[in-house]
Amino acid sequence: SLTASPSEGLPLRVSRLTGRARYSKTSNVNPEGARPKPQQHDVRWAAEVAVLAIAFALSSHLGVYLRHENPLSPVWPASGVALAGLLLFGRRAWPGILIGGLLVNDSDTITGLPSFGVHVGQTLAPLAAASLLKAFGFDNGMNRVRDVLQLVFVGGGASVINAAIGSTILVADGVTPSGQWFELGWTWWVSDGMGAILLAPLLITWQAGSRPGISWHASRWPELLIVLLAAFFPARSAARQA
Repeated sequence: SLTASPSEGLPLRVSRLTGRARYSKTSNVNPEGARPKPQQHDVRWAAEVAVLAIAFALSSHLGVYLRHENPLSPVWPASGVALAGLLLFGRRAWPGILIGGLLVNDSDTITGLPSFGVHVGQTLAPLAAASLLKAFGFDNGMNRVRDVLQLVFVGGGASVINAAIGSTILVADGVTPSGQWFELGWTWWVSDGMGAILLAPLLITWQAGSRPGISWHASRWPELLIVLLAAFFPARSAARQA
């Protein structure tokens, strides 16, 4: 038989006896859009979890620095990093938030199981926000007004989950008096919500808005650094004056 290659990219076999053409089912051609191997999925997932864990740990250290001597930071950047990470990598990267939180000892007042409960709370809040945003059709490009409003209300609103869990654990563990539960929860919510509202949009639009024809590292990293410095040094000053 003779073999030819049609436009579809499949081997074509022509029988010398019948003159009929038939496509061979055995082909070494890799069709476009083929799914990557399971091993590639696992490696990519592990890399995304590691990146999110490191970013969450570093941003938590920044939050501790902004806190100065106050119980809570005026802005908790880790909440914004967590939400942005889940929007960029997908919700499957949620273990990175939990791992990153466990790597940082941001409080000397609670340890053991209560501390783990706080980390669970700060994992559930961005996970719930990312799930709701996906259900609402949120676009990471944030080119629509509805995307901005969704991120503000859903991202900031879901922070109440972490605030409620964290403040309840502190009261139950005897770290905070029960009469201060609402005040602590409110402050916690504002801190986490501000981090999500301010930092998450910056990170996801910065990642999605790389200008074509310009080196990523040369053009985008200085922009991010300038915005971070402009956002968090005033917060540090406010924390000192509080």
